[in-house]
Amino acid sequence: MNYVKNGLSIVFLGLCCGVFAADIPQNDMGASEYNSMECVAQNSETCIDSVCLNSEEIDCEANCRKVAQEKCADEADD
Repeated sequence: MNYVKNGLSIVFLGLCCGVFAADIPQNDMGASEYNSMECVAQNSETCIDSVCLNSEEIDCEANCRKVAQEKCADEADD
C-alpha cells in the first residue's frame, strides 16, 4: 500500500512540474515586435511632451515619431 501512495505522489509531482514548465514564456518574434512598438510609443510620447508643447513646428509630432523609430532601431541593433 505504501508503494501505491509513493507512486501516486511521484506521478502527481511530475504532473505539477510539467504544468509549471509549460508556463515559462518564450522569447519569440512577437515579443520583440511588441517591445519595438512599445519603445517607439514611449519615446515618441516623451519627445512630444517635452519638445512639441513649446514648439511652433507644424510637424513636430511626426518628427518625434521618426526620431523615436531611429533611436529604437539603433538600440535593437546593439
